[in-house]
Amino acid sequence: MSVIECAQCGAVVGEGQEYCAACGSAVAGQEALLIHDEVHRLLAEANLLRIRRQCDEAVSMCTRVLRLDPANATAHSLMGDIYRDERNYREALGWFKLAVQLDPHNTADRRKLDEMIDRVFQSTVQDGGVENPELAVLPARAGGIGVRVRALLAKLTPTHVVISATVLAVIAMLVIVLVTAPKTNTPLQPGTTPVATANPTGTPTAPVLPPAPGVTTPGSTPSSPQVIPPAPDTVEGGTTVPGLPHIVVQPSSGDKTATEKMRPPTPSSTNANAPTMTQVPPFEPPSRARLSADDLEKQTTQLQSALQAWLKASKLPSTLNSVTIDPRTSVVTIYYAIPLMKGPTETKQGLLYTGFNLVWTADNTNARLKSFVLRGYAFPSDGAREPTLSLLADITPQQADEARSAGDYRAVAKYLSNAWWRGDLDPASL
Repeated sequence: MSVIECAQCGAVVGEGQEYCAACGSAVAGQEALLIHDEVHRLLAEANLLRIRRQCDEAVSMCTRVLRLDPANATAHSLMGDIYRDERNYREALGWFKLAVQLDPHNTADRRKLDEMIDRVFQSTVQDGGVENPELAVLPARAGGIGVRVRALLAKLTPTHVVISATVLAVIAMLVIVLVTAPKTNTPLQPGTTPVATANPTGTPTAPVLPPAPGVTTPGSTPSSPQVIPPAPDTVEGGTTVPGLPHIVVQPSSGDKTATEKMRPPTPSSTNANAPTMTQVPPFEPPSRARLSADDLEKQTTQLQSALQAWLKASKLPSTLNSVTIDPRTSVVTIYYAIPLMKGPTETKQGLLYTGFNLVWTADNTNARLKSFVLRGYAFPSDGAREPTLSLLADITPQQADEARSAGDYRAVAKYLSNAWWRGDLDPASL
């Protein structure tokens, strides 16, 4: 026969007695005592499983406790500990909240609840959201970011909200007006970045680039015939080889020699033997490699001098408008313009010829550059007097290096990433 003790004074109570003879308290039945013992055993086992990081089994044990004793504050607190260990702070906050409501005098659970309030609120703010409405009904406490912010929000009135929304709307309208306002069409000077302009009707027009020296623009009296790009079977210097002309650039302090970086294709090179695009990694945004102001100025000046030197020796009299280096990523953007060409196909070949040779020269000058953006300008076929943006593309040094052995302009163009051609040039064949 099991011995039954009074829950209040601990005195032994005889079987069948409903009240304790020592203190007069009501005596719990045998079933209630067995449930009490089982709850303690399950809680101890659940806590051991939590310490061993067996969270799923610990949650299962706590669930069994709550089936036996739904108002057990210890089980609720233990569930909060399990979810807190798993960094599920929002779920842990809910369990600690219930534990405090069941046992308001438990200071340990109240401290855990305060910690979860701060963690959940901080995570919500960092995600750009708003505070969980459930936090408003949690017990107040002294200190903590959650309480301070809730107190501040409680002082807000509908009038404050309306005023704030009006101010934000006015700021947004001002930004839109400033962004969409027409700008004057100012000729672009060499060494500066092209900026889109607008005509009196508000329609954006292309940046203005100065024509190459000695090149006749449409509508003027021609002093020389239109420039035809170098034939695909010639190289600067007169050597006859099949494929795209390759210009040998003097070696610099880079890690590659001029012969290694600018070697023309051999006479046996053909399109079939040219490397396929699967051998070249696709264009990816470069990693961060920030430059100081001094390094940026030094590298930009060095790069401009090298590119100008190549253009001076080129048989296609093109113009370098500007070259910029992004100090955050070492991405180089090259703005250049080619002269008036015979037709769309010749224009595309001229843009590729000058663009790739500028990239090869830049890569040979500074091997630390991450990638390049080509912005090529050419005269349109409609008789316009100014060149317009005709080619916009990305290219990595590795892609440019692979393009050296391509057999013709069509193969070379495949090494550009995200290539965009002007409307009248896009369908023209190479």
